Amino acid sequence: MRLETKNNLVRYCGGVLFAALLLFCEACTGVAPLSDSAVVEQRDKKTSQSMLILTNSIGTHVGGTSGINVFLTDTASGLLHPSEQNPFGTVVTSLTSMIAATADAKYLYVPNHFPADAGLAGFAIDGRSGALKVIDGSPFFPGPVEGWDSWIAIDPSGQFLYQSQEDRHATITKYRIDVETGVLEWTNDSLAISGAGPMTFDPQGRFLFLANNITKTIGSYSVDPQSGTLKLNSAVPTGSYPGSPIVLGKFLYVLTKGGIYAYAIDEQGQLTMLRGSPFYAGESFTETAPSPGGRYLFAIDGLSRGLSSFIVDSSSGQILKTADLSLSLSDSPFSLAVSPDGERLYVQICTNLQITPVKSKLLAYSVNQMTGSLTFESETETPHDSCAYNMLAIQR
Repeated sequence: MRLETKNNLVRYCGGVLFAALLLFCEACTGVAPLSDSAVVEQRDKKTSQSMLILTNSIGTHVGGTSGINVFLTDTASGLLHPSEQNPFGTVVTSLTSMIAATADAKYLYVPNHFPADAGLAGFAIDGRSGALKVIDGSPFFPGPVEGWDSWIAIDPSGQFLYQSQEDRHATITKYRIDVETGVLEWTNDSLAISGAGPMTFDPQGRFLFLANNITKTIGSYSVDPQSGTLKLNSAVPTGSYPGSPIVLGKFLYVLTKGGIYAYAIDEQGQLTMLRGSPFYAGESFTETAPSPGGRYLFAIDGLSRGLSSFIVDSSSGQILKTADLSLSLSDSPFSLAVSPDGERLYVQICTNLQITPVKSKLLAYSVNQMTGSLTFESETETPHDSCAYNMLAIQR
C-alpha cells in the first residue's frame, strides 16, 4: 500500500490500523456460527478445505482494540466464523507494519511498536483450530523501535526473516528462524539502507526486491542461500510512494502514486521496465493482490471506492483492465487478498472513519476462474475500531 495513502487514512482513523492473514487448513462446513471445537470436529469428518483468517486488530487510542483475531471459514459458502478465543496476544503494530508467516504456515510474526522497542512477536499456528501460541522467547529483539514504518518478509525456504525500516533506523535487519521452534535469532549483520520499504522475494528465494520511497527505486538483491546475506544487483527507477512489490512469473509489479510499474526479471535478478509502464497512471489504486496462478490481478481504489480486475499476460507481462469488473463499494476499501486456491477474493472495508468507533467488514467474492469476474457472496463484521491495511493469504 502506498505510504501517502496510509498516512492520509490514519488521520481519519485516529491512528487505527489492522492487518490480516489468510491461512488454509483442511475442513469446516456449515453456515451457522461454529465453536472452535465444532469446526475441528467437522474438519475431521469432511475432506474439503477450510480457511483461517488472522486479523491483527489495532486501536491506538482509548477504546481501540489490539491482538490478532482468527476467523474460521466455510469453504463452500465463504462465510467467516470468529474463533471463540479471539483476540490472541496483545501486540500493537504501527501504521504501515506487515505481518508475515512461514510458507508452511507454522509460524506467524508481527512487528510490535508500542511501547517503544517492543520487538517482533512470534506465534505458533495450530492448523486445525487456528489458535495461536506465543513462541518461547517472544518478543524478539532488536525489533522495531517506536516509529511508523516497518515491514517484514520471510524467504521461501523459511530460514530467514528480514525486517526493513524506513524512518529512524533505515536498515534491513536479518533473523535466522529455528524451523523446529520458530525462535528468531538476530544475525547481527544489518544492512544500512536509507528509505528501506516494502520487500518481497522471487518464488525460488534467489532475489529480494526492495521498494525505496526516498530514492524512488526498486532494488534487486541477490540472496546467499546459506547465510541469507544480501548483495545489491541494481536499482531501477519507479514512481512515488511505492508499495509492496509483487512477483508474477518472470515479471515484477509495483503499485505507486504514478500507476502500476512493471519490470521483467532476468536470470541475474536484473530488472528492465516493460514497454508501456507505468500502466493506468491516471488511476488512484491503493492496494493490489494477485491470483495464485498470476493470471489475474485485483486492485482497490480507496478514493473512488472501486474494485477492479486485470488480466495478466504471462508472456509479455502486460496487464489489461477488464472494464466490466469495476465494482462500486458502499464503504472505503482498505485491503484485499485472494485465497490460495484462487476461488475467493476478500476485501476489507471501513466506515465512520472520522469518528469512533470505526466500523469494518470483510466482504467475500467468488472469482470466476475463466474470466476473473467477481460475484459477491457474503460480509462479516470485524472488531470495531479497526481498519485493515494488509491481508496475506497462505495455503495450509
